[in-house]
Amino acid sequence: MVNVCNKKWVIFDNFYGKFGIIVMQLVLSDSTEKSVEVLSKETADEAVDAEAQTEKNFCKEKEVMKKRRKIILSVLVVLLLVVFYSDSQAVLDQQLGLPMDFFSQFNEGALIAQTFTVGITGRLTAIEVYVSQLNPPVGNLIVEIRSGVAYGDVVNPSTVLTSVSVPVALLPSSSPGGTGPAFVPINLPGLGVSVSEGDELAIVMHKDDTGGDVAWFGTNRMGSLPDYLGGMALTFQPAGWVYGPEGPIYYHPDRWWINQVADYGFRTYVEPVPEPASVLLLGLGIITILKKRG
Repeated sequence: MVNVCNKKWVIFDNFYGKFGIIVMQLVLSDSTEKSVEVLSKETADEAVDAEAQTEKNFCKEKEVMKKRRKIILSVLVVLLLVVFYSDSQAVLDQQLGLPMDFFSQFNEGALIAQTFTVGITGRLTAIEVYVSQLNPPVGNLIVEIRSGVAYGDVVNPSTVLTSVSVPVALLPSSSPGGTGPAFVPINLPGLGVSVSEGDELAIVMHKDDTGGDVAWFGTNRMGSLPDYLGGMALTFQPAGWVYGPEGPIYYHPDRWWINQVADYGFRTYVEPVPEPASVLLLGLGIITILKKRG
C-alpha cells in the first residue's frame, strides 16, 4: 500500500519533473537558436574578414608585380642604352699623315705637344703618334691629352684629361737595324675623353727617365708637304731668361712656344654620339612602354 503522503509527493514529483524537462527543453531550444544566431554572425564576420584579407593580398601582389615590371623595364632600358651606345665605332677624326720631313728629339723634363681641333662630338678613345725610340730604350713615354695648351705665355696651367704610359722599349727604333718611325696606336683608358666639335686639345708627350731619347716626326711648314691647319707643334719652355750674344735679353714666364714652324704626325679616333633623332625615337619608345605597363 502506498502512503498517501508519499503518493502526493510522487504525483508532485512527476508533475514538476515533467515541467522541468519541458522548461529545460525550452531553455535549451532558445539557447541553441541564440548560439546558432551567434555562430551565424561570427561565420559571416569571418567570411567578410577573409574576403577583405583576400582582396588585400591581391592588391599587395598586384603592387609587387607592378614594381617588378618597372624594375624589369628599367633594366631593359639600361641594356638597350648600353647596346645602343656601345654599337658606335670609333672613326678617324683628325690627322697629319705621311710623308714626314721633320722631327723633334726629347728626353726627361722636356714637354712637346701637338694641338688639334676636335671635329666630331663624342668620346676620344684612341690616338696614334708617329714616333721612334733612340738607344738606349730606357724608361717610359708619357702620353697625355690636355686642354688649355696654346701658343704664348701660360696664364692658367693646362689640365691633363687622361694619361697613358708606354715603355720606350716597345716603340719602333730608328737606330741601325731598326724599323724606323711608325704610327704607334695608343688606347685611352676607361671610356676615353668626352669631346665636342670645336674643342681645342693637345697631345702632350714627355719621358720619365733621362736615359735614351724619343723622336716625334712631322712636317716642316716651311717645306712643300701638307700642313695641319687645326693646330700646331709646340714646346713647353719653363720661366727663364732669353739670352743673346751680349747676355740676357728678357725674362719670360712659363710658355708654350714654337720650336720650329711644324706639325707632328698624329691621328685621333672618336666614337660619335648617336644622332639626336635616334636618341629621341629610343626615348619615346621607352616612355610609351612605361606608360602602358604603368
